[in-house]
Parts: sequence; C-alpha cells; structure tokens
Amino acid sequence: MEFRGKVQQRKQSVRYAFAVLAVVLLILEIVHKQWFYVILAVLVILACFYEREPVVNEKGVDFSSKVFTLEMHDLWPWEAVTAIEADYKKKAPDVLIRFGKEVTIREITFDAADVNGVMELAKKMNPNIIIG
Repeated sequence: MEFRGKVQQRKQSVRYAFAVLAVVLLILEIVHKQWFYVILAVLVILACFYEREPVVNEKGVDFSSKVFTLEMHDLWPWEAVTAIEADYKKKAPDVLIRFGKEVTIREITFDAADVNGVMELAKKMNPNIIIG
C-alpha cells in the first residue's frame, strides 16, 4: 500500500515566468558586478524548480524532494515514528496528519478517503505507535 500526500504545486506558467525573471536579474547583476545578488538570483532559479512529494508506504514515511534531476529522500522508518495524529478541521475537506519522530513533527495533507488506510498501515507496521 502506498498513500501520496497532497502538495500544492505552482503552475508551470508561473514557474517559468519566475525563472525567466530570475535569469534576467542574474544577467543584470553580473553586468553591474553585484555578486551578492547573483547568488540570490541563482537560489530563486533553483526554488522555481523545487518539487516535493510525501509518501507513506510499508517502508515508512518518505519526504522526497526534487530539483531538476537531483532527488533527495528523507525516509522515516516505522520503527522511528513515535506518534501519529489526524486533524480533520485545519485543512477541511482534506485531513492533515502529523507524524512525530523524537522531537520532530512533520505534517502531510491527505484526501479524507486515505486517512483510515494511513492509520491502519501505521498501526500494522508499528504496534507501539501512539495514535492521537
């Protein structure tokens, strides 16, 4: 079983518009020799193409990020997850689920239909987990 969280993505047109604007600023700052702003323009270009996707499956809770072709995973195995809590009001009609690992808390938004499946999977994979 695999449940994918909902992440609000930017539209492609907005993403490319910001990238073009950042490239124009990059060129202008190189011409004017403003090196600090060159670094900021490069960071804005990278931020335009940043994507993230949280996934809950049998391995654990995976917070994956992608910039161009570079892909990074922050996997929390089920043994490390200590608590899970569902908030039905904050993101209604969707449901916000908080995952706790030691002192760190991460939130993922799911469809209301997926919440019971996520909770059952969590209890099955880690019987010691605290469900709030």
